[in-house]
Amino acid sequence: MATGDYNNDGSLDLFVTDLAGKNHILFRNRGDGTFEPDAKFNIALQSIDQIHAKDATFFDADNDGFLDLLITGIDKNKPQPGSGVRFLYNNGSGEFLNASSLLPENLGSISQVDVADYDNDGDLDIFMSNSRGEIHLLRNDGGNINNFLNIRLAGLRTGSSKNNYFGIGAKVEVKAGDLYQMRYMDQPTAHFGLGNRDGADVVRVLWSNGVPQNRFKPERNQTIVETQILKGSCPYLYAWNGSEYTFVTDVLWPSALGMPLGIMAGEPLYAFPNSTDEYLMMHGEKVHARDGKYTLQFTTELWESPYLDNINLIVLDHPESVDVYINETFIPPPYPPFRIYSVANKYLPLSAVAQYCVGPGSRIHDAFNTGYISGNYRTARSDFGFWRSRPCRFDLFVPAGLVVPHRCQYQCEHIPSQCNQSHLSPAAGSKSRRKLGNSD
Repeated sequence: MATGDYNNDGSLDLFVTDLAGKNHILFRNRGDGTFEPDAKFNIALQSIDQIHAKDATFFDADNDGFLDLLITGIDKNKPQPGSGVRFLYNNGSGEFLNASSLLPENLGSISQVDVADYDNDGDLDIFMSNSRGEIHLLRNDGGNINNFLNIRLAGLRTGSSKNNYFGIGAKVEVKAGDLYQMRYMDQPTAHFGLGNRDGADVVRVLWSNGVPQNRFKPERNQTIVETQILKGSCPYLYAWNGSEYTFVTDVLWPSALGMPLGIMAGEPLYAFPNSTDEYLMMHGEKVHARDGKYTLQFTTELWESPYLDNINLIVLDHPESVDVYINETFIPPPYPPFRIYSVANKYLPLSAVAQYCVGPGSRIHDAFNTGYISGNYRTARSDFGFWRSRPCRFDLFVPAGLVVPHRCQYQCEHIPSQCNQSHLSPAAGSKSRRKLGNSD
């Protein structure tokens, strides 16, 4: 069986060979999870000599941007050993033409076939092996009359050598004018023919972790290396707000099972086996019922594969004048028990000392959602340079994603010692509502 998008519609099609040599079938992907036989392909099969096929592969022989088909096996219909290779040329209009005459005669029985540009001249050559294990190489002369683009992926190796460095399984799409092509990476380099076009308009990589990445206007007739860019460090939680899915928070702060913490901390420590419980807080306006159910979605930007095997939703009513919080800190054992904190009397910061200015236009300020407090703060000296003291607007911010490393010190007014945090019991008839999510 061979896979490839021979009609450039963005879906992988299937070619299934028949050892008896009678019923080779090309299945067209309908794009809805089903396949149907391509009736036009049967016409092409009638034009070639029967072959008891053992292997097949799609490849672009002349860089025109459309995948051709090689079928290899045994030709039992001739008294003398003939050629066990059939070459079907894709003319770009949905039809395959018999072009087997372009191949040498008397190649004998061929068991396996593969393609690669062994001489780096911009077209794909053919490697074959017979039943005796002998290797044959057919050099492609003239296939590079059209332009091409080779794409090599380089995954991140930061933190672990177990990462998918060659991007196997990633989806690569190339758009060049009216030509669209798609490949799934199954080897280190993907070859794309561009025809007579001057270059590609865009290359889009959908990495195996679901994160897309684009490169615009790559030049023709070259090999480009697309290096993975990490766009998130944790899975993200989205909730249905009544009209669309919106970001709530990042999740899975507890480390992955068995993850070596020494990668970050510089010590030979590993993640604690019972550190997988996590509690997340969602404001009531963040999530609304959809067809009678609350709908939450997780994205996975991690290198590893996250598993969620137990998710509970707790709905908490409380007085509108009281805010509630939970302990979301990840610390070594013993872990703090699950607890809801209630805050009625609020003591707001009077000033703050920050590593970076969090005023409008600054990096931290732009990465946060601003709150409701205004005041002054000062900056001071750091180990990496000088902070300068000056008055500035101070916005209370709520994290909404990744930010640069930073720290802030707040100065508050006097807080009476008897003002201790307490548990909050659900109050019937309350106006404000919070939702607490628990994921294991």
